[in-house]
Amino acid sequence: MRRFELDFERTKTSNQKKFHVQGLTTGSDEPIQEDHLKSTQTAKPKRKIRSDKKIDIKVPITIEQKQKLKILARLESVKTNERVSITQMASMLVQEGLVQYESFPENTYDASLNTIHVKLTSFYAEQLFNFELEWDVSKREAAAKILSYILGKSEVNE
Repeated sequence: MRRFELDFERTKTSNQKKFHVQGLTTGSDEPIQEDHLKSTQTAKPKRKIRSDKKIDIKVPITIEQKQKLKILARLESVKTNERVSITQMASMLVQEGLVQYESFPENTYDASLNTIHVKLTSFYAEQLFNFELEWDVSKREAAAKILSYILGKSEVNE
């Protein structure tokens, strides 16, 4: 048994020496390029894109809107007995706005405000894209317009 292992180790090292890069040649007299061998051996297949991937949008909001969002998230947490973050609450409000409303009033957009994240699935991202085209604005502006409208409509009892 030990002899077999030693023979196996010997053949393994001799095979490695046989296929050393400098000794290989193509059908022509030109040697194979070392980087060509490495690129074909290390090429990895592309990864699949997740079907439930979410699009992250940073939306600028005012301090008052952020306070209102925190209160709404807290109320939702108490209602569902699960912690709801500001991001989750903002995402739910934007999704609600995309589904329920068809027109939104004009508002001022200030990109220098504090931002929060809104994460949308591909279905809601496509609906937001339709508003982007209609209003000729960016994703960020469209999401900010919808979120500020929904926050303005929601009533919070402090």
